[in-house]
Amino acid sequence: LTASNLPQLDAGEEHDFFNKCEQLNYSPHEVYRCCQHNVAMGWPWYAMNLWQGTSDNGLAAWLYAASEVTAKVGTAGVETTIVAQTDYPFKGDVRLKVTPSKAVTFPLYLRVPEWAMDFKLKVNGKAVKIDAAAGAYVRIERRWTRGDTVSFEFGMEVSLTTWPRTGAVTVDRGPLSYSVKIGERWKKHHSGEIWSKADRNKWPGWEVFPTTPWNYGLVIDDLKKAFKVVTKKGALADQPWSLENAPIEIKAKAKQIAKWKLGKDKT
Repeated sequence: LTASNLPQLDAGEEHDFFNKCEQLNYSPHEVYRCCQHNVAMGWPWYAMNLWQGTSDNGLAAWLYAASEVTAKVGTAGVETTIVAQTDYPFKGDVRLKVTPSKAVTFPLYLRVPEWAMDFKLKVNGKAVKIDAAAGAYVRIERRWTRGDTVSFEFGMEVSLTTWPRTGAVTVDRGPLSYSVKIGERWKKHHSGEIWSKADRNKWPGWEVFPTTPWNYGLVIDDLKKAFKVVTKKGALADQPWSLENAPIEIKAKAKQIAKWKLGKDKT
Protein backbone atom coordinates (compact mmCIF):
# COMPACT_ATOMS: atom_id res chain seq x y z
CA LEU A 1 0.00 0.00 0.00
CA THR A 2 2.82 2.43 0.74
CA ALA A 3 5.36 1.41 -1.91
CA SER A 4 3.44 0.36 -4.98
CA ASN A 5 5.19 -0.76 -8.14
CA LEU A 6 8.40 -1.74 -6.33
CA PRO A 7 9.82 -5.29 -6.23
CA GLN A 8 11.54 -4.88 -2.86
CA LEU A 9 11.61 -2.77 0.31
CA ASP A 10 15.18 -2.32 1.48
CA ALA A 11 17.04 -0.04 3.88
CA GLY A 12 19.14 1.68 1.24
CA GLU A 13 19.34 5.47 1.08
CA GLU A 14 19.88 5.71 -2.67
CA HIS A 15 16.21 5.69 -3.62
CA ASP A 16 14.66 8.48 -5.62
CA PHE A 17 13.29 10.47 -2.67
CA PHE A 18 13.90 14.07 -1.66
CA ASN A 19 15.08 13.04 1.80
CA LYS A 20 18.08 10.73 1.71
CA CYS A 21 17.48 8.23 4.49
CA GLU A 22 15.85 4.84 4.98
CA GLN A 23 12.58 5.36 3.15
CA LEU A 24 11.37 1.95 2.02
CA ASN A 25 12.04 -0.65 4.70
CA TYR A 26 9.44 -1.10 7.41
CA SER A 27 10.40 0.81 10.54
CA PRO A 28 8.51 1.96 13.65
CA HIS A 29 10.84 4.96 14.00
CA GLU A 30 11.01 8.44 12.51
CA VAL A 31 13.53 7.54 9.84
CA TYR A 32 10.67 6.00 7.89
CA ARG A 33 8.46 8.07 5.62
CA CYS A 34 5.07 9.09 6.97
CA CYS A 35 3.13 6.93 4.49
CA GLN A 36 3.54 3.88 6.72
CA HIS A 37 1.53 5.51 9.47
CA ASN A 38 -0.79 7.74 7.45
CA VAL A 39 -2.02 5.00 5.14
CA ALA A 40 -4.05 3.44 7.95
CA MET A 41 -6.16 6.59 8.27
CA GLY A 42 -7.81 5.79 4.97
CA TRP A 43 -9.75 2.87 6.44
CA PRO A 44 -11.71 4.76 9.15
CA TRP A 45 -12.30 7.66 6.75
CA TYR A 46 -13.71 5.23 4.21
CA ALA A 47 -15.97 3.64 6.83
CA MET A 48 -17.14 7.03 8.12
CA ASN A 49 -18.23 8.11 4.65
CA LEU A 50 -20.00 4.98 3.41
CA TRP A 51 -23.37 6.67 3.84
CA GLN A 52 -24.42 10.30 3.41
CA GLY A 53 -27.63 12.14 4.18
CA THR A 54 -29.17 14.04 1.26
CA SER A 55 -30.87 17.43 1.06
CA ASP A 56 -34.19 15.78 0.10
CA ASN A 57 -34.38 13.74 3.34
CA GLY A 58 -32.92 10.61 1.85
CA LEU A 59 -29.77 8.51 2.07
CA ALA A 60 -26.95 8.02 -0.40
CA ALA A 61 -24.73 4.96 -0.64
CA TRP A 62 -21.58 6.93 -1.37
CA LEU A 63 -19.07 4.13 -0.85
CA TYR A 64 -19.56 0.39 -0.52
CA ALA A 65 -18.68 -2.10 2.20
CA ALA A 66 -20.49 -4.47 4.54
CA SER A 67 -22.11 -1.99 6.92
CA GLU A 68 -25.14 -0.86 8.89
CA VAL A 69 -26.50 2.68 9.07
CA THR A 70 -29.38 4.14 11.07
CA ALA A 71 -30.73 7.56 10.18
CA LYS A 72 -33.89 9.67 10.21
CA VAL A 73 -35.37 9.93 6.73
CA GLY A 74 -38.43 11.31 4.99
CA THR A 75 -40.22 14.55 5.79
CA ALA A 76 -41.34 13.11 9.15
CA GLY A 77 -37.84 11.98 10.13
CA VAL A 78 -38.62 8.27 10.50
CA GLU A 79 -35.76 6.26 11.99
CA THR A 80 -34.61 3.71 9.43
CA THR A 81 -31.84 1.11 9.41
CA ILE A 82 -30.15 -0.16 6.26
CA VAL A 83 -27.85 -3.19 6.36
CA ALA A 84 -25.45 -3.67 3.45
CA GLN A 85 -24.13 -7.14 2.65
CA THR A 86 -21.26 -7.33 0.17
CA ASP A 87 -17.73 -8.55 -0.51
CA TYR A 88 -16.95 -5.32 -2.37
CA PRO A 89 -14.37 -4.34 -3.67
CA PHE A 90 -13.58 -7.94 -4.63
CA LYS A 91 -17.08 -8.64 -5.92
CA GLY A 92 -19.52 -6.25 -7.53
CA ASP A 93 -22.79 -7.38 -5.94
CA VAL A 94 -24.41 -5.51 -3.04
CA ARG A 95 -27.60 -6.33 -1.11
CA LEU A 96 -29.38 -3.76 1.06
CA LYS A 97 -32.06 -4.61 3.62
CA VAL A 98 -34.21 -1.64 4.57
CA THR A 99 -35.90 -1.60 7.98
CA PRO A 100 -37.86 1.57 8.82
CA SER A 101 -39.55 1.90 12.20
CA LYS A 102 -42.72 2.52 10.20
CA ALA A 103 -43.53 2.87 6.51
CA VAL A 104 -41.89 5.96 5.02
CA THR A 105 -41.26 7.51 1.63
CA PHE A 106 -37.73 8.72 0.93
CA PRO A 107 -35.16 8.64 -1.88
CA LEU A 108 -32.27 6.19 -1.86
CA TYR A 109 -29.27 7.07 -4.00
CA LEU A 110 -26.80 4.47 -5.28
CA ARG A 111 -23.47 5.62 -6.68
CA VAL A 112 -22.41 3.91 -9.90
CA PRO A 113 -18.58 3.93 -10.13
CA GLU A 114 -16.97 5.21 -13.31
CA TRP A 115 -15.36 1.82 -13.96
CA ALA A 116 -18.69 -0.07 -13.90
CA MET A 117 -19.28 -1.84 -17.22
CA ASP A 118 -22.98 -2.28 -16.46
CA PHE A 119 -25.45 -1.98 -13.60
CA LYS A 120 -28.22 -4.45 -12.72
CA LEU A 121 -30.85 -3.52 -10.14
CA LYS A 122 -33.56 -5.44 -8.30
CA VAL A 123 -36.04 -4.18 -5.71
CA ASN A 124 -37.63 -6.92 -3.61
CA GLY A 125 -36.32 -9.49 -6.07
CA LYS A 126 -37.84 -7.89 -9.17
CA ALA A 127 -35.62 -6.47 -11.91
CA VAL A 128 -35.90 -2.72 -12.41
CA LYS A 129 -35.07 -1.03 -15.71
CA ILE A 130 -33.19 2.15 -15.03
CA ASP A 131 -30.71 4.45 -16.73
CA ALA A 132 -27.47 4.12 -14.82
CA ALA A 133 -24.61 6.16 -16.18
CA ALA A 134 -21.15 5.31 -14.89
CA GLY A 135 -19.94 8.02 -12.52
CA ALA A 136 -23.49 9.10 -11.62
CA TYR A 137 -26.15 8.21 -9.04
CA VAL A 138 -29.26 6.08 -9.37
CA ARG A 139 -32.22 7.52 -7.45
CA ILE A 140 -34.91 5.21 -6.07
CA GLU A 141 -37.81 6.97 -4.39
CA ARG A 142 -40.61 4.82 -3.02
CA ARG A 143 -42.59 3.97 0.07
CA TRP A 144 -40.29 1.73 2.07
CA THR A 145 -41.58 -0.87 4.51
CA ARG A 146 -39.88 -3.29 6.88
CA GLY A 147 -38.02 -6.05 5.03
CA ASP A 148 -37.68 -4.30 1.67
CA THR A 149 -34.52 -5.27 -0.20
CA VAL A 150 -32.44 -3.63 -2.90
CA SER A 151 -29.92 -5.76 -4.78
CA PHE A 152 -27.57 -4.47 -7.43
CA GLU A 153 -24.45 -5.56 -9.25
CA PHE A 154 -21.67 -3.69 -10.99
CA GLY A 155 -20.07 -5.34 -13.99
CA MET A 156 -16.40 -5.94 -13.16
CA GLU A 157 -14.18 -6.55 -16.18
CA VAL A 158 -10.41 -6.61 -16.46
CA SER A 159 -9.02 -3.48 -18.10
CA LEU A 160 -5.62 -1.88 -18.65
CA THR A 161 -4.37 1.58 -17.77
CA THR A 162 -1.42 2.70 -19.90
CA TRP A 163 1.15 5.09 -18.46
CA PRO A 164 2.50 7.47 -21.13
CA ARG A 165 5.98 8.08 -19.71
CA THR A 166 7.05 4.44 -19.69
CA GLY A 167 4.45 2.67 -21.81
CA ALA A 168 3.83 0.32 -18.89
CA VAL A 169 0.33 -0.85 -18.00
CA THR A 170 -1.62 -1.46 -14.83
CA VAL A 171 -4.07 -4.36 -14.69
CA ASP A 172 -7.37 -3.21 -13.18
CA ARG A 173 -10.56 -5.01 -12.24
CA GLY A 174 -13.34 -2.93 -10.77
CA PRO A 175 -11.91 -0.46 -8.25
CA LEU A 176 -8.72 -2.45 -7.63
CA SER A 177 -5.38 -2.52 -9.42
CA TYR A 178 -3.47 -5.80 -9.34
CA SER A 179 0.24 -6.58 -9.20
CA VAL A 180 2.38 -9.59 -10.02
CA LYS A 181 2.52 -12.17 -7.24
CA ILE A 182 6.05 -12.07 -5.80
CA GLY A 183 7.46 -14.42 -3.16
CA GLU A 184 8.74 -12.61 -0.07
CA ARG A 185 11.76 -12.96 2.20
CA TRP A 186 11.52 -10.83 5.35
CA LYS A 187 14.76 -9.79 7.03
CA LYS A 188 15.07 -7.94 10.34
CA HIS A 189 16.96 -4.69 10.08
CA HIS A 190 18.41 -2.39 12.74
CA SER A 191 20.66 0.58 12.13
CA GLY A 192 21.36 4.08 13.37
CA GLU A 193 21.29 5.71 16.77
CA ILE A 194 17.52 5.38 17.15
CA TRP A 195 17.76 1.59 17.23
CA SER A 196 20.11 1.67 20.23
CA LYS A 197 17.35 3.30 22.27
CA ALA A 198 14.61 0.82 21.38
CA ASP A 199 13.81 -2.77 22.28
CA ARG A 200 14.61 -4.46 18.99
CA ASN A 201 12.52 -7.52 19.83
CA LYS A 202 9.40 -5.45 20.45
CA TRP A 203 10.06 -2.87 17.75
CA PRO A 204 11.92 -4.56 14.89
CA GLY A 205 12.54 -3.09 11.48
CA TRP A 206 12.11 -5.18 8.36
CA GLU A 207 13.37 -5.37 4.82
CA VAL A 208 11.47 -7.39 2.23
CA PHE A 209 13.21 -9.01 -0.74
CA PRO A 210 11.74 -10.96 -3.68
CA THR A 211 12.22 -14.72 -3.83
CA THR A 212 10.59 -15.16 -7.24
CA PRO A 213 11.03 -13.30 -10.54
CA TRP A 214 9.16 -10.02 -10.95
CA ASN A 215 10.46 -8.76 -14.32
CA TYR A 216 7.63 -9.95 -16.55
CA GLY A 217 5.94 -8.34 -19.51
CA LEU A 218 2.36 -9.22 -20.37
CA VAL A 219 1.64 -11.04 -23.63
CA ILE A 220 -1.67 -9.66 -24.87
CA ASP A 221 -3.19 -10.30 -28.28
CA ASP A 222 -6.87 -10.12 -27.35
CA LEU A 223 -7.73 -8.26 -24.14
CA LYS A 224 -10.95 -10.23 -23.63
CA LYS A 225 -9.07 -13.53 -23.76
CA ALA A 226 -5.83 -12.45 -22.10
CA PHE A 227 -6.92 -12.72 -18.48
CA LYS A 228 -8.60 -15.36 -16.35
CA VAL A 229 -10.17 -14.27 -13.07
CA VAL A 230 -10.00 -16.90 -10.32
CA THR A 231 -12.24 -16.42 -7.28
CA LYS A 232 -11.45 -18.37 -4.14
CA LYS A 233 -14.39 -20.18 -2.58
CA GLY A 234 -15.58 -19.56 0.95
CA ALA A 235 -16.14 -16.55 3.16
CA LEU A 236 -13.98 -13.47 2.85
CA ALA A 237 -11.11 -13.51 5.36
CA ASP A 238 -10.94 -10.90 8.11
CA GLN A 239 -7.67 -9.74 6.52
CA PRO A 240 -8.25 -10.14 2.78
CA TRP A 241 -5.29 -7.94 1.82
CA SER A 242 -2.61 -10.42 2.82
CA LEU A 243 -0.94 -12.51 0.13
CA GLU A 244 -2.27 -15.80 1.48
CA ASN A 245 -5.85 -14.53 1.93
CA ALA A 246 -6.30 -12.67 -1.35
CA PRO A 247 -9.77 -13.73 -2.59
CA ILE A 248 -9.14 -12.87 -6.24
CA GLU A 249 -6.31 -13.86 -8.55
CA ILE A 250 -5.90 -12.88 -12.18
CA LYS A 251 -3.96 -15.24 -14.43
CA ALA A 252 -2.32 -14.09 -17.66
CA LYS A 253 0.43 -15.03 -20.09
CA ALA A 254 3.69 -13.18 -19.58
CA LYS A 255 7.29 -13.29 -20.72
CA GLN A 256 10.27 -12.73 -18.46
CA ILE A 257 12.42 -9.80 -19.57
CA ALA A 258 16.01 -10.64 -18.65
CA LYS A 259 17.34 -7.12 -19.27
CA TRP A 260 14.79 -5.57 -16.91
CA LYS A 261 16.65 -5.18 -13.65
CA LEU A 262 16.69 -2.83 -10.70
CA GLY A 263 18.16 0.58 -11.47
CA LYS A 264 20.70 2.48 -9.43
CA ASP A 265 17.95 3.77 -7.17
CA LYS A 266 16.61 0.20 -6.68
CA THR A 267 13.38 0.93 -8.57
